[in-house]
Amino acid sequence: MLYVAGAGSCVDRAKGFTDEIKAKTKMKIVGPFYSDSDSAKALNQMTDVLASNPDLKAVFAANEPTAIGVGKAVETAGKAGKIVAIGFDGAPILQDYTKKGVYQAIMVQSPYNMGFMGVKTAWDKIKGKPIKQFIDTGVFAVTTQNVATDEAQKALGNK
Repeated sequence: MLYVAGAGSCVDRAKGFTDEIKAKTKMKIVGPFYSDSDSAKALNQMTDVLASNPDLKAVFAANEPTAIGVGKAVETAGKAGKIVAIGFDGAPILQDYTKKGVYQAIMVQSPYNMGFMGVKTAWDKIKGKPIKQFIDTGVFAVTTQNVATDEAQKALGNK
């Protein structure tokens, strides 16, 4: 369950997901579906996907609005814990879905690292220093098992 066709982060997240699924499982991928970053659209799409794929094993929701809609559909359909659901971003509702087992994990980025490293990189460029082509600002997997830990709460911006 993706958000905007052609957006760089959407393309990369989808590729990472599909590459791993194809490399490590024999599961068939249903989709992609694009929510246009609209939770209601994602809810409707996921409701349809669940209805037409009763043997669905897993879902990946690639951004916050999409993950919110997907989570609502999974919970409403009574599929929480019956399918593996992985979301992206750390909105309070997604944290709640993770605590309740609707999502087994949400992937959380670090806005602080993005800002800090962005400014540092710009400053280094101004000073004529070499710039890396790729800068990893980090991601943290908040899971049903670790959501209450200090480390997860820091990654979520709650501490």
